[in-house]
Amino acid sequence: MDKFLKLLYFAVFAILIIISFVLLFPAYTNLKKVKSSNEELKKELEEKQAECLELRQLFNDLESNPKAVEKVAREKFGLCKRDEVIYIYKAKSGQNVPADKK
Repeated sequence: MDKFLKLLYFAVFAILIIISFVLLFPAYTNLKKVKSSNEELKKELEEKQAECLELRQLFNDLESNPKAVEKVAREKFGLCKRDEVIYIYKAKSGQNVPADKK
């Protein structure tokens, strides 16, 4: 009888372990996915905050500094002063040109 009772306890314990594993493993894998997603979102948030800071700084410069306005007008819109000639050089086909300069 004593041996049967030990075997019964062992079987119940083993079944509980298996059930726990079956129930907890999907939750654990889901937790890992959520943590990974959370890290990616934190990195993206930091990038967006840095971009926002740069844009705010540019905005403040454009509001307060006429030279910054002139720089943007020249670089982005190709504007120039009266009687000023602008030369635009095209790169040869084999040369690397930054994407913002094309």
